[in-house]
Amino acid sequence: MVDIYYFIGLVIENTFTTPKIAYKSFVHIADFLQYVVDINKHGLDLSGITTLTFTVKACHGVKIIMSNSDDGDSSKPMYSFIMGGEKNLRSGFQRRNDDSLTLASQQTVHYDTPDVCSCDEYRPFWISVINGVLMIGKGLIVGINVIAEWI
Repeated sequence: MVDIYYFIGLVIENTFTTPKIAYKSFVHIADFLQYVVDINKHGLDLSGITTLTFTVKACHGVKIIMSNSDDGDSSKPMYSFIMGGEKNLRSGFQRRNDDSLTLASQQTVHYDTPDVCSCDEYRPFWISVINGVLMIGKGLIVGINVIAEWI
């Protein structure tokens, strides 16, 4: 017996540029969400999605923040997906359980990914959160070219 699965997907394309914001430490600022560009304000409602594909042109330090807060409440759990952190040498994840800023409320996982970002060209990435597994990949095909994973 062969199981056949059909996946239905919806692709919504939206282009916008985020402002360049000086480095802000995800684990050292209690009200971190005040520094985040809220995608919902760009006409995208991402509630309920499990994957996101995007292209980015940046020399290093690309961060995508996921939070279950609808109103910018930094005391709720949130994740940071990092591409090209530490001067374009590492990628990975950070989790904050709350806004207490204690070491016990924070977790970090990173992988060596030298030169994953580029100052000169747009590079495609995807992020995924499915069944509690967080992943980051290169390219626009989710599940292919995984560069970081957190179970």
